[in-house]
Amino acid sequence: ADPMLALKTVRDVLADPQSIRITDAELASYKAMLKKQVAQQKKDPKYWLRAIPMRYLEGKDFTTGCDARIDLVTVPKVKALLSSLSKGSRVEYIISKK
Repeated sequence: ADPMLALKTVRDVLADPQSIRITDAELASYKAMLKKQVAQQKKDPKYWLRAIPMRYLEGKDFTTGCDARIDLVTVPKVKALLSSLSKGSRVEYIISKK
């Protein structure tokens, strides 16, 4: 609920990505949730109205083989990604709804 607290949490994680502790069971649970969410979105025609133009006009196919790509995510890959984010430049901003 507090945007500044959320920003602090993100900063803390990016400060030391290697300190993140995640079990194989937790990662499997996250993967299952993501697959379920994607499958649910694909049932909505609005999803396809956004996905098809992106796939064919911009050459970015995020729909084919999605589950296989999710399965390729590993804890070391997540840590490497977060480490890259922490070493790169960044812009931080908070958007508040009024």
